[in-house]
Amino acid sequence: MKKSDTAFDLQLLAELKALSGTPVDTFDTEVARIMKKKSSRKLWNGNFAPSYEKDLDGNMRKYNFKCCPESVSAKNLFCLLIERKDGKVFVTDGFLNRI
Repeated sequence: MKKSDTAFDLQLLAELKALSGTPVDTFDTEVARIMKKKSSRKLWNGNFAPSYEKDLDGNMRKYNFKCCPESVSAKNLFCLLIERKDGKVFVTDGFLNRI
């Protein structure tokens, strides 16, 4: 499977969603570790006020965290809905959004 395939991105998304319960202070490091499998380029990520984007099927979905490697070959943004509670990050939803 190529790193540019959507199927590869879906595998990475599953790994990101599995970070639920990660301590707040290591969450960004763990996201970067997973995204390095996609590209060694700088990782663009950030927390946002809750907003909505379309997933690959055209459905509007809520997110408050996005990440993507700064690469011309990147086709999708990784959008997550996260909650912080008791010093941990919980991933409650995640989807891909076309760039």
